[in-house]
Amino acid sequence: MFSLLVLGNIFLLLVILWLGYSNKLLTLKGSALNPINFVAILNIFFMLDFIGLYYDPVIDLYEEPFPISEMDIIRGYIFYLCSLLTMIFGITYGLYKQAVLPGKFVGYLNSVPTQHADMAFRLILFLCFIAVGFLFVSIDDLVSGTITRQNFFTENKLLHITFSALPAALAFYLREKNPLTSRCIIAVMLTILIIFATGSRGAVILIVIIFAYGINVRIRKLPTVLYFVAIPAVAGLLLSARYFFRTSMQYDSLNSFIEDKGGLFSLFFNTAEISMAEIIVTIVKWGEYVSRYPFESFVGGFMYPLPRSIFTFKPLGAGGSFTEEFSPSRWEWTRSEIVTTGFGDLYLQFGFIGSLIMIFLLVYTWTRLVRSSLIHLGSNSIIIMPFLMWWAYLFIRSGIFNMAGAIWSFLLILVVIRIIGLFENKSTAKYL
Repeated sequence: MFSLLVLGNIFLLLVILWLGYSNKLLTLKGSALNPINFVAILNIFFMLDFIGLYYDPVIDLYEEPFPISEMDIIRGYIFYLCSLLTMIFGITYGLYKQAVLPGKFVGYLNSVPTQHADMAFRLILFLCFIAVGFLFVSIDDLVSGTITRQNFFTENKLLHITFSALPAALAFYLREKNPLTSRCIIAVMLTILIIFATGSRGAVILIVIIFAYGINVRIRKLPTVLYFVAIPAVAGLLLSARYFFRTSMQYDSLNSFIEDKGGLFSLFFNTAEISMAEIIVTIVKWGEYVSRYPFESFVGGFMYPLPRSIFTFKPLGAGGSFTEEFSPSRWEWTRSEIVTTGFGDLYLQFGFIGSLIMIFLLVYTWTRLVRSSLIHLGSNSIIIMPFLMWWAYLFIRSGIFNMAGAIWSFLLILVVIRIIGLFENKSTAKYL
């Protein structure tokens, strides 16, 4: 039966890739930067993770590792495949429905003056340099383990939002420029260096997506086959960062670290590095023990910028609630959450059927926004398209709460640009 589920998974992934070649996607048809192709690639890792869990049925995410039955793995896999099929319906309906989302929002993005976008990038860059200084003030505590990076940013939410807004500011900066000019390359490298200072591996990948998207729309379309280069490169980045920043003190070399984990496949798919299959199986089997009311993650995402110390009723993300229940010591000491994936997040809030309905609505809305952005922004879609890809990744990998945090960071740069425009208008009026 498991083999049949894997074959069904492969078929569904091929359908998504086929949808990625739709003429409805204009200049992104067949491109590696096509968000629908990106979604298909992300779901390949789900399949590989289920295969890894099936042949090594031990869940090692909580206080102690424990075995899981074959039937529990199959139940979790069936829920995931139903979610994937629902995503296909949402993408198809979003692509081929005649009506187009109103273009006011993306029209506003297109109307942002170049000088305002450049000033906003420089301002955010300057604020991030100051924020890095605050980060290094606490470097001793971070190195010693007295405080984790998660705790540091939880207690300093403004720093977190400022760092997170930097990629969006970079996208606006690159909007009308050739990304391969020396000035743009320097801007990209500065952004990567600042992000590396925070220890965020994911944000570095987002910056690479932004830069690659700029090349795709300004210079030459990047074919889907480049994923065969990008995936090993990203895997190498994740592996190196994990080794050098987390475990290098425990091993003589990177090779000894890989061998101790059972090889590359086991390192990625039988540990917490991916862990998507493990969390889905756990939620389907024991999700009833996590108390989540409908739309709780959405309410928490809406309240994301508000300090929890003041708004004590602010909901946790699904990952936080899940970790608090299943791995309380990890949550108490590090506030490092076990991400639930978007599928698991919605399952905890709405159950099996309700989660499928919500997946359809979210994917449909996302697909319409993709099409609307391409129609109204054209080559300037670098402003939002990389983020639509990134938000899809955050939903699939993490959940609603973390995706909402990234959306708030994107909105922050729009507020900064708006304020810059207001000040410039007042200055202009003063001299008229």
